[in-house]
Amino acid sequence: MLNEKDKGRRVVTENEYVEYYKSLMRFSFKLVHRFSEFWKEVLDEYDLNQTEFLILGVVADNPGVSQQEIVKYVGADKSIVSRNLKRLEKKELVQRRPNEEYNHGHFCETTQYGKKVYEEIHEKGDPLIERRFSLVTHDELKTASETLMTIWEHIY
Repeated sequence: MLNEKDKGRRVVTENEYVEYYKSLMRFSFKLVHRFSEFWKEVLDEYDLNQTEFLILGVVADNPGVSQQEIVKYVGADKSIVSRNLKRLEKKELVQRRPNEEYNHGHFCETTQYGKKVYEEIHEKGDPLIERRFSLVTHDELKTASETLMTIWEHIY
């Protein structure tokens, strides 16, 4: 149920809202599918799935991040994050160390090899992304990013 503050933000009726939601959902699935196809080629070279790559990125960009924080960043279930972290450890891309201060949980960081792989993936993928986004202005990207973050905050 919407609170009074949120009701003031709404610019559409309940029926329009549902139609916008359905349209956004269909478009999001198509967009995710297209990005999945693109990243699959690059990630297959390194025997990584998209969730592993996402987690590797979170750990690379946030050294010493806890598993709980990774769950929040990724928006996936704790067991999914844990399972993927184990695979990343087996591949020697990530290492976990116990949180000795509280004797609970782990801190995660990339290994030297993990940093190298992460950089290589971006060296291959970034130019392809740049080409795909070259017709989108900085303001359009910023607006899209802010809008998606607002949606994320309301559904997570």
